[in-house]
Amino acid sequence: ARIIQAAKGDCVREFGLRYAQGVDSGITASRAAYIGGCHGTSNLLAGRLYDIPISSAMAHSLEMSFDEESGALGGVYTLSAIENDIGGWDNRIKLSETPAKFSIPGILQVQRYWDAHNLPVADVLYDLQDGLPQGQFFGFQEEALQPIPTGKAENLLQPIFREGKLVYSPPPLAACRAFSLGQQARFAKAPLVNYPNGLSEKLFQRKADMMKAPESET
Repeated sequence: ARIIQAAKGDCVREFGLRYAQGVDSGITASRAAYIGGCHGTSNLLAGRLYDIPISSAMAHSLEMSFDEESGALGGVYTLSAIENDIGGWDNRIKLSETPAKFSIPGILQVQRYWDAHNLPVADVLYDLQDGLPQGQFFGFQEEALQPIPTGKAENLLQPIFREGKLVYSPPPLAACRAFSLGQQARFAKAPLVNYPNGLSEKLFQRKADMMKAPESET
């Protein structure tokens, strides 16, 4: 979606199949790219399965290069809680010599807040075990507590599987794409550079406490 925004209306096509690991990952990536706003793919099978417009790829000499690529390495999944013998959850945190690499403990959900014009004003990560965020949240950008926005709010994460069973019915690909582009249009009118986001006050305090705990307890 960020690439689509940077293109400012120019056509963007996805050519990632040659770098995908296995058939399924290539198809999944092509589908996700189309939902995000790409106009076509070089993946013939994805085009056949999902009716995505097909296009040819490009020469390697035209590929993008970047001054710094290490930031992409942060996109990994880390265990945040373990179910115990009585059905409850024990929080877990990944420790690191770099504070920014500490993971966030808990059964996590994201609450997005909207203003009177139906534009996003903040995202707050919270632990479902705590209930909805109340009072204040710790902003990542400001590195300080600030008031929870008032007005409309919604949870962003939807469960796909529960106890190994599928509990979600995915909408058609065209509907996913339309929703994605609609959300991008809303964010185009919001302050993306310093968009408020952070942790609920309870989650922030819990993370801080666990960061101070001995490694054997985390």
